[in-house]
Amino acid sequence: MELFLNLNNDWKQLVYKNWLLLKMLQYPLDVFLYDDSYGMDFLLCKALEWESNNPEEDLKKLERFVNSRLQHISEEIADSICQMEFIHINSNIDNLSPLSLFNNIKIVDFHGENKSNVNDFIPLAKDRYIYVLDYADYETINFDLRSNITSIPNIKYIKGYGIPLELSTIVCDLKGYNIHNINQGYE
Repeated sequence: MELFLNLNNDWKQLVYKNWLLLKMLQYPLDVFLYDDSYGMDFLLCKALEWESNNPEEDLKKLERFVNSRLQHISEEIADSICQMEFIHINSNIDNLSPLSLFNNIKIVDFHGENKSNVNDFIPLAKDRYIYVLDYADYETINFDLRSNITSIPNIKYIKGYGIPLELSTIVCDLKGYNIHNINQGYE
């Protein structure tokens, strides 16, 4: 619980949204990884059945909901969040330092984000492999050109256009995620 409470507000929102969509609501991880058109917030609105003709209002409703939940988060939920193995990072995050405290992280996902100010991957230096996903249909972030990602031996940086073929191998051993059709990757 203390780890969660020490996160700044952007990180609290990010990890809570990841947990809510992929763990609590069990939104299929493969569907999330194959779709880079909407982003996590819109997929959360869809999963919560908050889709209207006014997407901006839907996002405001989601923001109010998340902020309300974060004010009254239980120790059980905070601990569950801190045990996640997968996290999608959005463009609001510019520092990965909190991930050094998430001991079970196996995959850090930037797919479909197109931009990021993250340039230091040292917080992911662990005694096991961590996959960093940077793929999209049109534009990748290109961490290998402007960060220290390639100098950290345990990071497997997966960059490219389209769905990477190795995606099924990467996610197959995640625990507690809804994964049912991940073998559809292409180069």
